[in-house]
Amino acid sequence: MSITIDLVSSEAGRQTVRHFFLAFFYDLSRYDPGIVIVESGLPHYVPSGNPAPRTFDEFIESNFWVRGDCVQHIIRVDGLPAGYATVCSDCDHIPPEIDFELLDFYIAPPYRGQGIGRQAARLVFDAHRGAWQVFELATNEPAKAFWHRVIDEYTGGSFENLDGGTQQRFRN
Repeated sequence: MSITIDLVSSEAGRQTVRHFFLAFFYDLSRYDPGIVIVESGLPHYVPSGNPAPRTFDEFIESNFWVRGDCVQHIIRVDGLPAGYATVCSDCDHIPPEIDFELLDFYIAPPYRGQGIGRQAARLVFDAHRGAWQVFELATNEPAKAFWHRVIDEYTGGSFENLDGGTQQRFRN
């Protein structure tokens, strides 16, 4: 099995990420009570104050936030899209001592539990060298366990685990 990442640079790639982003948001709604499924069937982050989306395009506009200013990678397994990662840098919400934030990381259900996420995370980290931060929602125990394990392995244990285990910081 070949796991690769492609830097998104085309409209087709951006569309693939937006489709995965919708699935990612549905998944996050299990852990974030601020994300509700609205009448249109789309997830909506209520604290944003934006009106509830009625279409896919409105969902993207309402929830994509800073992601349009970040880089995305499509995660591929044997050449097929299996997920995506969003990496931010030089954004107002990132502390000055941090070079990169892993804002989104999503592996589609058929590809989970096979080590693909772990390998893809290493590829994403290797593609961007510097000081990193990774966050998880406090209630998302599977994500907290995954990132602690992956970052511990990636850094050889040389990382900070902050905010009760919901934030990891490291340098590569």
